[in-house]
Amino acid sequence: MSALPDTAALKLNGDVIVPTELATKLPLGPKETETILSDAAGHKYPSFTAKLNGDLVLGEVSIHNPTVLVSDWLGVIDLAAMSNQFALTIDLVNHRIRVSRPDSTPLR
Repeated sequence: MSALPDTAALKLNGDVIVPTELATKLPLGPKETETILSDAAGHKYPSFTAKLNGDLVLGEVSIHNPTVLVSDWLGVIDLAAMSNQFALTIDLVNHRIRVSRPDSTPLR
């Protein structure tokens, strides 16, 4: 699946943001928190967090039970706070991004 890296999303309470429709297909645990997110135009989006029951795999990097922020706020998969914990190598010619961990520090 395609996803957007988002280094400005550090303060969000999710490791990854997914739209509601995709979230219905994921093995999520119970809701942990509920909130309302707003976009720049003032539209409000009901949102919640839940742990993924399993691993999120990005290339060779695997994150065990990440916190998923379920929201239609962006309408796309967004790597949110997770982006700030990886080294991202961008290959513009081949339209690829390599995701790697600069060290073995656990996520969050």
